[in-house]
Order: sequence, then structure tokens, then C-alpha cells
Amino acid sequence: MLHPVKATSALLLALALGGGCEVATEAAPPVPTQVRIAGDSVHLHVGEGAVLPAAALDAAGNPVEDARLAWSSSDSTVAAVDSAGRVTAVRPGRA
Repeated sequence: MLHPVKATSALLLALALGGGCEVATEAAPPVPTQVRIAGDSVHLHVGEGAVLPAAALDAAGNPVEDARLAWSSSDSTVAAVDSAGRVTAVRPGRA
């Protein structure tokens, strides 16, 4: 038979080692793997602008909140785009 002090110590040690404790872990934030831009094209006259709504999505297709998007134009002499996704037609052409 164990001495009462030793039995209590053994129980406390078992609890301290996780025998009755749960450790909360935070899930890693979702990682964007794709970007979906609303609409497949926009037609503008020189000087006109339009905002292109976009959403960052994870691998399962779920929106990733607070994802930062970096915008660029394939031809900035035709269409300029700012950091908010606003496109402005600079001259005739395709971009």
C-alpha cells in the first residue's frame, strides 16, 4: 500500500502530465491559393474606370478573410490598376 502522501503526489503528477488536462490549440489561418475576379472582362473607354471585385479563396474554395491582393496590369500603357483593384483605361487596346 502506498503512503497517502505518495499517492497524492502520484495523482498530481498524472494530472500535470496531461492525464486530465486539455490544451487548446489555435488552428492555422487559411492560406489563399486562388483569386476569383467577378466577371471575365470589362470594356472601358479611354479615361473610364471600374472596380474589379475579387475574393481570395483557400484550397477548398472558401473565402479567406482579410487577404491582401496585389493588383497589376498586363499592359499598363493600355490599362492602369491601383491597389484597390480600380482599373482605368489609358488608351485603346487589350490588357
